[in-house]
Amino acid sequence: MKKTILAIAAMFMLNQADAQLTIQKDGVGADVSGTILVKYVDASTVFPIETHLIVTNESGADASWRITRVKQSVPATWTDQICWPPSCFPTSGDVYITPNTSGNPAPIVLNASNMTTDGYLAEIKPTITPDLAFSSTSLYMYYVTDLSGNYVDSVGIEVNFLLGIEDVAPLIQVDVSPNPANELLTISLQGVIDASVQIFDVLGNEVYNGLVTESKLINVSSFNNGVYFLNVQSEGVDPINKKIVVKH
Repeated sequence: MKKTILAIAAMFMLNQADAQLTIQKDGVGADVSGTILVKYVDASTVFPIETHLIVTNESGADASWRITRVKQSVPATWTDQICWPPSCFPTSGDVYITPNTSGNPAPIVLNASNMTTDGYLAEIKPTITPDLAFSSTSLYMYYVTDLSGNYVDSVGIEVNFLLGIEDVAPLIQVDVSPNPANELLTISLQGVIDASVQIFDVLGNEVYNGLVTESKLINVSSFNNGVYFLNVQSEGVDPINKKIVVKH
């Protein structure tokens, strides 16, 4: 996994407080904040790929938020943009932050609501267009921050573009337990014998890198309390991403 997020790590302060928001795909169902959404698409898909993520403010007060889009692992020939009230913005570079200027201030999301003070729906809407010439996988991260750049929450989108049925990778399963973890974390593999494993904190810092053969115990007793992202990669299969929580 390409660790481009380190370019903005200094902007974020790890926030271990209770959740300040919820994010729902299409405005319904489970809260997907802190998770990675996985999409499988092929040449028959209508592009660009749109994802509608509705944000509800649960902080107890009106809040001004910005979105930082990070290309965590994205082919250079893919393109994307992001919508966040009141506009859609063409992105550039590995890191893009929605504006907060006198002419285009960051939206204020009403407390206990998914609406902004100027009547817009608080929707994170990424649009992504793969390079249709070859099969590839990408991971985009979307970080919600306050106006000072402090981390509030996040959601990721992994897009797997397949040219044809022959490109479909074998299915593997990764089990992580316990989750939340206190001292020891067990990673178990099904469908492959071994894989490389990386663990990143919410700032994109790599806190673990190693190999797993069928199963492995990882000591997380020295990890800070909080959310981490597990990335599992094995030759010939699509990478697997999971959210884990450490709570001592």
